[in-house]
Amino acid sequence: MGTKFANKIIAISGNISDDIKQKYGEEVVTIPNGIEMPGHLETHNALKKYGLQKRKYIFAVGRFVPEKGFDFLIDAFQHANKLAERSTHVKMQDKDKVSVNKTIQ
Repeated sequence: MGTKFANKIIAISGNISDDIKQKYGEEVVTIPNGIEMPGHLETHNALKKYGLQKRKYIFAVGRFVPEKGFDFLIDAFQHANKLAERSTHVKMQDKDKVSVNKTIQ
C-alpha cells in the first residue's frame, strides 16, 4: 500500500531496489547507507591477542537475515575448506542471540 501512495520509493541497496521493482512494478531510488571507511587497520596485535592465524578465518558483521547472504558465506567457506583439506570451527551470533556454533569441513 505504501508503494501506491508514496511520492518516491527508496531502498538502501540495489538488490532491495530490484526486489521492490519486481514485486510492485514501481521505480525505486537507491540511497546506500552512509559509512565512514576506516584507513588501513593494523591486525597483527588483534590476531595475537585472540590467538588467530593470518588468513585462516573470515570476519563478517551483519544481521542474520536472508538478504545478508550469510548462508552463501558459510557455503563458500565450507567449499574452501574442502579444497584446502581442513576443517574450521565457526561461531556467529547476532544481537538477538541467534547463533551458529559448529565445525565445518
